[in-house]
Amino acid sequence: MMTYTLTFARAAEQLIDVQLEAELPGGPSTFRLPHWRPGRYELQHYARNLGDLRAETLDGTPLSLTQLATHAWEITLPEAASIRLCYVYYATQPDAGGSWFDHDQIYVNGINLFLYRQETIEAPCNLRLQLPAGYQVGGGLPGPGPEYAFADFHQLVDTPFFASPDLIHHQFVAAGIPTHLWFMGACQPDLPRIEADICAYTEAQVQLFGTFPVADYHYLYLMLPHRFRHGVEHHNSTVITMGPGYRLMEPAFYRSFLEISSHELFHTWNVKALRPADMWPYDYRQENYSRLHYITEGITTYYGDLMLWKAGLWTLDEWLTSINGELQRHYKMGGHDRISLEEASFRSWTNGYSAEGIPNRRISFYTKGYLVALLLDLRLRLLTEHVTSLDQVMATF
Repeated sequence: MMTYTLTFARAAEQLIDVQLEAELPGGPSTFRLPHWRPGRYELQHYARNLGDLRAETLDGTPLSLTQLATHAWEITLPEAASIRLCYVYYATQPDAGGSWFDHDQIYVNGINLFLYRQETIEAPCNLRLQLPAGYQVGGGLPGPGPEYAFADFHQLVDTPFFASPDLIHHQFVAAGIPTHLWFMGACQPDLPRIEADICAYTEAQVQLFGTFPVADYHYLYLMLPHRFRHGVEHHNSTVITMGPGYRLMEPAFYRSFLEISSHELFHTWNVKALRPADMWPYDYRQENYSRLHYITEGITTYYGDLMLWKAGLWTLDEWLTSINGELQRHYKMGGHDRISLEEASFRSWTNGYSAEGIPNRRISFYTKGYLVALLLDLRLRLLTEHVTSLDQVMATF
């Protein structure tokens, strides 16, 4: 079993100290750092933030460690033994896919910084947190802590968390689901209003599927002082980074806040519970190719907005305005009449998110996927006089 210990004592340097204890067989053993993260289908370079890596026995005797590749290191033992890896991670990425550490905020996205062995990726593992005094932990961690037991590495890296002396926590039940809001960063949320609105769209989504895949759900909102918007789905939570936080309850900002929150909740079904077979299980060593990201992301984007209208949180005009925005975004992209949704999905690893390479050869599988989902929904309703819709297709899965 692997046991990870995180210590947060170097805020000025933004360095998280990581210790990993593992039982290894005799011979070579390879430790890897994930090369990408679920929810972002392009290769990442987390290893550039990892430093001071060393290996030792549990009594402190140094062990030889050889780097095999950018994200892989090897230890060779004469016989089975327990070992310890020690390193630091530079946590300076305050978006929904990164990690952050400063004098009063801790945000850990385990996919960035936890080493693993492919041979034991599905084995249970533990996490131990050594936090500064007075810090509260927020997120979907399994249990009260400071030690947490995970079913496997997949669950570990799919459970981000916050820690701070200044977390805002609000708990309620939405459609029978224990729901938690965690705000970190300067903001003044209208918690009763947010609770009522989240309850409304959660009820609409649960009505579509009938059940909820997990026991509880956590919204982790990292509120920044500057303009920003990003969200990432997880097993029983989402991290949403938005800013500036002081604008949270302003009409336009709050509309965007509800839109991204609804989108991420829908992901609990579509991509977390329901996922393309070629991405099950995740392989963090390399690209996980799929031609179906327009389903995992495009349909989710469509339903995230649709559920706000069905829940009565948007007027029909607001929903139509959202559709018009997607149409404009799609037809402004030079590849809209050249690139298919399957091709765009498959090519996400080269130009799905970043700047375009060859001109006029790129589209967004989020945006075009949204529009195709809308057309499919309308077509099914037209052919069956509203007896059948895309709702039934999604609920069948």
